[in-house]
Order: sequence, then structure tokens, then C-alpha cells
Amino acid sequence: RGTMVEWQPENARFYCPKHKSTFQPEGTRIQGKSPRSLDRFKVSVAGGKVTVDTGVVFDADADAAGWAAAGVRVG
Repeated sequence: RGTMVEWQPENARFYCPKHKSTFQPEGTRIQGKSPRSLDRFKVSVAGGKVTVDTGVVFDADADAAGWAAAGVRVG
């Protein structure tokens, strides 16, 4: 919350410098002081265009089903 996470391409993970925490590419917490996984935004794909709605945020603890549904499927 309030800290920008960094993508670490060499480790294929996100890193939070505030909490010294690491996260899998889809936002699941791996380790560190952070008490939870990363928030997710509402994402949609239409006509080959990806839209991220930053006004709709899913917290894994408060809305586990919404958080899971907000994941982006690659492949």
C-alpha cells in the first residue's frame, strides 16, 4: 500500500523495497514482511486491446473470489 513494487526480470518476480517482500508474477506473496499478496486491478481484453481499470481494486484478503477472477491468463 503506497509503495511501488519493482519487477526483477532476472528472478521473474516483483519486489517491495518497503517490506523487503517478494511476489510471484501474478501477485501472490512469496516471502518477506508484507502480510498479504499484491492488489489486483480490473483488467479486460477486447479487440486485442488490454484495458486496466485502476478504479476497481481487488484485495486478496477482502475479496478472494474477485482477486482470483482478476488474474490475467497468458498463453
